[in-house]
Amino acid sequence: MLGLADLHSWVIFTSYMAFSVNQGLLVTATKDKNNQYNFNPTAVVLLVECLKLITCVALYLYQNKSVITMFQTIGKSYKAMFLYFVPAFLYSVYNNLTFVNLSKYDPTSYFILLQLRVVISGIIYQVLFKRKLTKIQWLSMIILTVGCMIKELDHQQIQGESLNLFNLFFSPSILLIVAQVLCSCFAGVYTEYLLKGYTSCGEVDIWIQNIFMYVNSILCLVVFLLFSQRLGTVLQWESVQSVLQTKVVLVIFNNAIVGLITSIFLKHLNTILKTFASSLEIVVTMVLSLAIFGIPVTPCAIVSTLAVGFAIQLYSRNPVASGVKVVESTTSSRVESVVSESSRGQIQI
Repeated sequence: MLGLADLHSWVIFTSYMAFSVNQGLLVTATKDKNNQYNFNPTAVVLLVECLKLITCVALYLYQNKSVITMFQTIGKSYKAMFLYFVPAFLYSVYNNLTFVNLSKYDPTSYFILLQLRVVISGIIYQVLFKRKLTKIQWLSMIILTVGCMIKELDHQQIQGESLNLFNLFFSPSILLIVAQVLCSCFAGVYTEYLLKGYTSCGEVDIWIQNIFMYVNSILCLVVFLLFSQRLGTVLQWESVQSVLQTKVVLVIFNNAIVGLITSIFLKHLNTILKTFASSLEIVVTMVLSLAIFGIPVTPCAIVSTLAVGFAIQLYSRNPVASGVKVVESTTSSRVESVVSESSRGQIQI
């Protein structure tokens, strides 16, 4: 199913889903009775990036046992540092556009439009990897997009909001949504492109690549906070104190794990499969939300679940191959080969 050919692929896929679903449940649990957060979300984002950076350094040192080797590798791979500035910058723009777009759209409209990232990811994937997706793959992704949009209609029904589809898709603010979706999709596909060795990054250890990513992410976040004059607020003791709650700390650690698993996911699987994993989260979260928070299952949720299930079944007939481009250096030449994950007996991390 879904082109997951071995146990290692299933472990990565299910781990990503499990921690992502857990993230949604944890974030929901941190809201107060007024559906508001009593902590500084920006401070949480900054702490998550710092935690991911520290974890990657620790994992590399555990693997190689040498701080000197780590700095030597970083010095030799400085070009990769600049390459990772691109996705880090795009993710920072994406995060900032989230606040802008939520101020212009109601949450239901915002999340409906955000589902366009499934199809846009497919377009960018085709261009960057030079792989033409089949008609079945495109049809499954379109059905997946529609299924996710239907699920978001739940919020409109529960809150009694009116939804004008014409104004939704032809509002002047749609350009900002498109910009946000493009940032997210290109950053994700481009990160996969780097992790799989389609550039000089192929010779760099995955944890070093992640170090580059998170250093750039922290720098971009700090710069954006400076320009928006919010850095002082984040560094205030009240902001720091607000994130020291047990539930918020769990959100930070879980979010960091999701980020690390995502890099492994993109290296050994692919972006298209990640969109299906994200959509499956909707179904799993719906079931768990009913069991834990008593949130009712609506007709829209049922239709959405059926659509997602059909899309998965359709995609499984002809999944995108998860190939990794391996770059091997020798004294006289470089040999490049494409290795399918299904043929590998073990995943080296």
